[in-house]
Amino acid sequence: MHPERPQALRTIHRAPGALDCAEREALLDALVVVADEFVPPLTVRRSTTQSDLVGLRAEAPEGVGRYFAQMLDQHTLLAPGPDRALAAFCSFRVGHTPPVVADLGPCTYVSTIAVLPDHRRSGIARLLYGSLLALDGVRSRPVMLRTWSTNTGHLALLATLGFEVVSTLPDDRGTGVDTVYLARLPR
Repeated sequence: MHPERPQALRTIHRAPGALDCAEREALLDALVVVADEFVPPLTVRRSTTQSDLVGLRAEAPEGVGRYFAQMLDQHTLLAPGPDRALAAFCSFRVGHTPPVVADLGPCTYVSTIAVLPDHRRSGIARLLYGSLLALDGVRSRPVMLRTWSTNTGHLALLATLGFEVVSTLPDDRGTGVDTVYLARLPR
């Protein structure tokens, strides 16, 4: 952790539809900041669970509106920094299992997790995952997510948290960029 960088002090859990107006606005602002860092960018995705990801870069970006609307129908963890501004967030679905990992049964599916640039490398993503894994209703089922193969920092963090690769879709996000599905079984 970097003591010179602000850290989130806690997380706030909101059930689907329970974000207040200020939280929704902060979440949308944060999503806009990080949207183009995802592969493919969130600005070209139709949903938080979209499975056809290859070739989306060629589409005209529509902004994050549709993606954000689906996030509002999910659980959300917010991590404010010491200044109370949003530093990071995580959205997830309880009871969702992508077909590619159907053998896991109902999972808690992390659809989006992001730390804003000024707060990175300070342990906030670890804090978000720790808060998620401690929630009632999450502890008793597998937690799964997907990311891209070149997202090495995130993959390294997930390995330290006990996530294991359960499926890899080669070139799913473009030439040389695989989709990697990971899961952490209940403990």
